[in-house]
Amino acid sequence: MQELLDFLRLKNIETKQVVPIAQSGGDRQYYIITTIDDQQLIGTVSEHLAENEAFFSFTETFSLLNLPVPKILYVHPNQQMYIQSFAGKETLLDVILKDGYTPENFNLYKKVLAQLAKLQILSDSKINYSKCIAAKQFDASAVLFDLHYCRTYFAEAKNITYDQNELTKEFVQISETIQQIPSHYFMYRDCQGRNIMIDAKNNFTFIDYQGGMRGPLQYDVASLLWQAKAQLPDDWREDLLLYYFNSAQLISGNTLEKESFMSNYYLVLLVRLLQVLGAYGRRGLLEGKQHFIESIPGGIANLKSWQAYKDISQDYPHLHQFINQIIQLKS
Repeated sequence: MQELLDFLRLKNIETKQVVPIAQSGGDRQYYIITTIDDQQLIGTVSEHLAENEAFFSFTETFSLLNLPVPKILYVHPNQQMYIQSFAGKETLLDVILKDGYTPENFNLYKKVLAQLAKLQILSDSKINYSKCIAAKQFDASAVLFDLHYCRTYFAEAKNITYDQNELTKEFVQISETIQQIPSHYFMYRDCQGRNIMIDAKNNFTFIDYQGGMRGPLQYDVASLLWQAKAQLPDDWREDLLLYYFNSAQLISGNTLEKESFMSNYYLVLLVRLLQVLGAYGRRGLLEGKQHFIESIPGGIANLKSWQAYKDISQDYPHLHQFINQIIQLKS
């Protein structure tokens, strides 16, 4: 933290308090900075230069489009520290867990989804995808990575049994199918309630989109509406999905086909749900981070709920069996 304090002094920012924020899944360290005139800022320290450069580049594009993202105020010459505007103390997940499924929170989700559609559609032609830190596109290889991520970090830790050759064949099949979905959009990649900050006036700000890439529209709305800890009611998920589709349709100039969009949505959602369980396995079961361990029951419950929307037993019988074993876990 001393280097951050030195950087603040270099920028003539006099501080009253600098408090670290508990880390979540990544290695970045955030600090809430309170200045002597009671203004608040966010200090970020990260040694991952590629991540930082992606965040700077994507933020510049989103800012030019007047999207709700932080303002980057100062960047250290070594690019391992930067100061952002303060976006609020609570996350969207905090709000839903605290206040519940109120009409006000339903409308808040609608506002978030409308801006998400703008971010995905309007920024695609302007984003510098060369800055992407992993894959540049959510293609078959990226889908396969997510599916094997679940198998490696969650299923094996939970002693799920499967025929590796047959399951891998179905993973390849589903990845090639998803690769055919229109994907000329920016894919936030981790659009969930913990990455949407809410301020005292109920304004929201998107954060942590540096892992983004080009991909299908369906991925981000699926990530947000099916966040395990939030456990949104089914009618909320269905109504908000329709609202999102209509918003995206308007922004895209009526170029989306509803039936195809919805069918593809539940297939993309499955990949997201499995990827999330992989993350819970890695960060929770392997690394012992409590938040991820606590999220596992919700992740399993989501997978069970998903089965009511799409039957894959004929097209992907081994994956169907794999999923059924996960659903039968107690936690």
